[in-house]
Amino acid sequence: MVQTIARCKSCGLPIMASENMEWLPDGTIMTRRLKGVRLVVLDQEMTARIMGALASQERGDLKAQIKGATRYVVGKMFSGLIGKLPRYDVVKKRLLEAMEGFSLLLGMGRMEVERLAPAQEGRILLKKPFDLCLATAVIMGVLEETDRCFYAFEHEREGRSDYRLTLEAVEEGAYSPDPFAWLPIQYQGRKGSFDMERCRDCGLPLAVREFVWDELSGTVNIGGGRCRVGFLPWYITAVMAHMAGCEEAGGYAALLEEASCLSALSALQSMEGGAGNAYIGEPDLWKRPHGDKRRLAGEVLAVRGWGMVEEFEMGAREWKMTVKNPVDAALVAGWLRALYTFTLGREPRLKVTEDIDVARCVLK
Repeated sequence: MVQTIARCKSCGLPIMASENMEWLPDGTIMTRRLKGVRLVVLDQEMTARIMGALASQERGDLKAQIKGATRYVVGKMFSGLIGKLPRYDVVKKRLLEAMEGFSLLLGMGRMEVERLAPAQEGRILLKKPFDLCLATAVIMGVLEETDRCFYAFEHEREGRSDYRLTLEAVEEGAYSPDPFAWLPIQYQGRKGSFDMERCRDCGLPLAVREFVWDELSGTVNIGGGRCRVGFLPWYITAVMAHMAGCEEAGGYAALLEEASCLSALSALQSMEGGAGNAYIGEPDLWKRPHGDKRRLAGEVLAVRGWGMVEEFEMGAREWKMTVKNPVDAALVAGWLRALYTFTLGREPRLKVTEDIDVARCVLK
């Protein structure tokens, strides 16, 4: 169990962040120890909008989809080890400790395993979960795949914002990974030209200093605590897009665009006239006639791991942006639409075209 966070003496960022995460010049965030796993930063408001909208649609069980996708990804990544985990207590203990540590690192809330008998039952305390449905689905996906069983679950509220997750093994049909074969599991880093000023000791971008990790609650906040963010594995945003109505992997999900737009616009408006942050940018700078707007946009997207801004033209009415390695074209387009609305005071007409590893947005 992680009790405290050791921090870099130069920039104050957690050492575990520099050991486990890397911001690349191609606009992506990668995990160091789990090779090929791309991370995406989303704020809690945006995530809640997406999860709420998806839950209201009749497109299948959202929790079951995320759980199944997690099982598929875990199974692919640890295929040679999975069958041995339930039988070796030391390995299982290390896995649970890693889950607790990653929950804290990724801002998903503090996770404390109170009891777990593999393939039988368990009890896990979730402190301030980033999203209860998301946290439950991911935890169950990992445990069901490593324990090779199915669990029924119950939530019990503990205080104001904590929950106890109770698991009990049940007899159920065989799990099939086939429906998730389209998922992006490993991302191969690509050449990129965008880099940020970095700490001389730990190597993390200095812009990330505004992210505040709280070891007691397992949260990551920015903007003086007004905005909570989390680092989600890329496959989860892919599942969100798929659940939003995309018939094929990589399709455009308007629901994600709307959630991205509304949350970004709300944040920009709430901070107007004041200080911005690395996740949103400086609201007042967007409205000024001068300044390197491409650089500003590039840093915001790079900090989030959303991709690399290759082109950005802000005309009096028409804007054009090209993003390489976009995490999802709809998320990028929603953020850009919010920025256009905030800066020019009117809703744009938006056109998005996608190519391999590239998204192009035109607004006017």
